[in-house]
Amino acid sequence: MGFGIVPRIQAQVTSIPFIANNASLKGLLEHPAGPFTIHFWAPTAKWLISAANIADVNRPVEKMSLPQQTAVSVTGIIWARYSLVVVPINYNLMAVNAVMACTGLFHLFVFFVQCTPINSLLRFITHAPRISLSNFSGGGS
Repeated sequence: MGFGIVPRIQAQVTSIPFIANNASLKGLLEHPAGPFTIHFWAPTAKWLISAANIADVNRPVEKMSLPQQTAVSVTGIIWARYSLVVVPINYNLMAVNAVMACTGLFHLFVFFVQCTPINSLLRFITHAPRISLSNFSGGGS
């Protein structure tokens, strides 16, 4: 048993008969990235950042922070990969960072579509007058 209060609390909780007799629950509580470690709580708290980013889906582009969304995207991509390399492998960390990367990239895509010159081109293409072939006469002179 380790030093400090957390290993003692973990030992007390895992010795409760209901938990001791449930192998999957006991395995979760004793996992190196389980709820008695920082490896569990840091990514769990990080889900709030992803939730805030999802809540901002309908936010006007003018109020969006390009550096913030770039940071969210880049850190999400880097840490999603890194979380599969470190020991213990932390799937909670990988999932939260993958969601962060996706939401950040979505916001960056929306920003660039609405705030760059390509927006003018897209608007022209989608609202261009349609040319009908029936307007042209098929006969020659």
